[in-house]
Amino acid sequence: MGATWEVKEEYRQIFLEESQDQIQEWEESLLALEKDPKDTDQIDTMFRAIHTLKGSAGFVGFKELQNMAHDLESALQYVRDEGVDLTGEMTEILFEGHDISLRMIEAFSLDEPFGEDIDEFMGRARSLEGVLQEEVFGAEKEEAAGEKDEEAGKEHASALQDEASADTKEAEGDGQLYRVGIEIEVEGKEAYLRSLFVQQRIEESGQLVEIKPPLNDLLTKGEEFKYDVFVRTEMTEEQLERALSLDQVKVTGVRKEEQESGEGGGSEGETVQVKESEGPKKQKEKRSGRARTEEVVRVPVEKLDV
Repeated sequence: MGATWEVKEEYRQIFLEESQDQIQEWEESLLALEKDPKDTDQIDTMFRAIHTLKGSAGFVGFKELQNMAHDLESALQYVRDEGVDLTGEMTEILFEGHDISLRMIEAFSLDEPFGEDIDEFMGRARSLEGVLQEEVFGAEKEEAAGEKDEEAGKEHASALQDEASADTKEAEGDGQLYRVGIEIEVEGKEAYLRSLFVQQRIEESGQLVEIKPPLNDLLTKGEEFKYDVFVRTEMTEEQLERALSLDQVKVTGVRKEEQESGEGGGSEGETVQVKESEGPKKQKEKRSGRARTEEVVRVPVEKLDV
């Protein structure tokens, strides 16, 4: 990490404020998981915190933190999506990663270099991810090798059908689908950054379905950041509006939708933005012919200069 950062002070302060929230969620979830390692809600909360921290770090060019969060997120994804047990070794690595992240952010806030050598820690984190990957996909290979007769084949096909049905229910999600009008009251890079925070709040409130028009289109065309967000949530309209009412963000309307846009009601060229990167579960879907189109907006800082 260099001693000089080419980041506007206003962006630095926004990042520092948001990152502290994610660091706190990360710690609180870990403490709860020490008591109950199978608490799926806490696993989801910690995954979301690390994922959001990774995205925010990447936006301000904080590569060291972005890379470390990415490796921890990848390992944790096997626990969240594949049902791998959260072991004591993994919990220890997540605690250590949390403490390193906190020290990194403190150095960033002071515009000072982060002098610690974390290569050994990163090696352990990546090694753990490899072990988890082998555990998941190795089990799949053994299962395939054990299908020696027609009856086993029928049972396997039935299992795939059940999984497909479960995936469909998961994609549909729970709660009411809302269309929320958003207007960002600043311009350029700051408007894009504010929109990322809006997206974060949506992910905390429910399931992000779609953003129209896509954020990167507004950015590259230099247009005002006025767009619609489709979100499925169990919140009421009033609760959702309060959750998205951030500084310099105006909620222009919240209304219920009868169907998700993109299910025959959307216009041509609309882009679905999914809230998380492709992980091991999505890789399984591709292998079984059920891949879903996903797009995650990632724009390097150097391309956002105005």
